[in-house]
Amino acid sequence: MSERAGSCTRCGNPPQNGFEETEIVRDDRKLVRNPDVMWREEDDAAAEANEGLERGDNVEEIGTSLLFADGMMVTLNILGTEIWKLCDGRSADEIIAELQEQFDVEPEVLRADVAGFLAELFQKGFVKYE
Repeated sequence: MSERAGSCTRCGNPPQNGFEETEIVRDDRKLVRNPDVMWREEDDAAAEANEGLERGDNVEEIGTSLLFADGMMVTLNILGTEIWKLCDGRSADEIIAELQEQFDVEPEVLRADVAGFLAELFQKGFVKYE
């Protein structure tokens, strides 16, 4: 099974177990990657995405990293990859602040995208609270 995640291409599934996306950004708890999730960054694809961003291209569909866990493979685009890498003990607000410096996007759009993506990762068990 392969899915594309991150940026605006979220799963579209309703919240599970009563979990709301907005909870993840209101919470000051620290998020960490699940150590059981294997992942790798695709250097050539990341370079292609970064070059596209510099030109102002839409790079949403370029997969820059892969996550593997429990027989599931998830492909992340450049924003998803950066979010994933920042799940290193930072809160959602800290992740959003860091990404705001890296990406030219409206703060409300970024907050919604990050919240949705973190909620999806949390629901899949790919990230957890420290």
